[in-house]
Amino acid sequence: MDASSTSPNLPHHTSYVEERISQAGFLARSGDTRGASDLYEDVMRLLDGTDNGYLYDLICRMGSVDGLTDVVLPACERAVELEHDNELYRDNRGLARALTGNYAGAVEDFTFVVEFWREKDLPQYRSFILDRETWIAELEAGRNPFDEETLNGIELGY
Repeated sequence: MDASSTSPNLPHHTSYVEERISQAGFLARSGDTRGASDLYEDVMRLLDGTDNGYLYDLICRMGSVDGLTDVVLPACERAVELEHDNELYRDNRGLARALTGNYAGAVEDFTFVVEFWREKDLPQYRSFILDRETWIAELEAGRNPFDEETLNGIELGY
């Protein structure tokens, strides 16, 4: 019995959902945006009613980088709804908001992230803070700061 044939009332194992997200990313990078979109939607249906912010955030981030932000934005919102003060979830939702043209919402999320990381005052956050401050300035000027190179950097784990 594979993971997809478990009882619909039981949550799917995290690794199964992660694998499906990975498959969606592969489809998107292979040019099959329709297949990727369908797979992201299927994964979101699998998670419907669950409280796994990590998986919703993973969908948000990967789907945004894959150019399917309109499809995965509900996952971004759900991740932040579950853990409003999680800076990583807010960071990824900020990306999704920027990519869908909600620059004010993106600025709000990135500002939260910058303030959160400043409070931590850890050296490894300094370059991340500078990136977000650059993004905020661009967004406030009405420009989208996310070109292909920036998105590829995000995909690799910024």
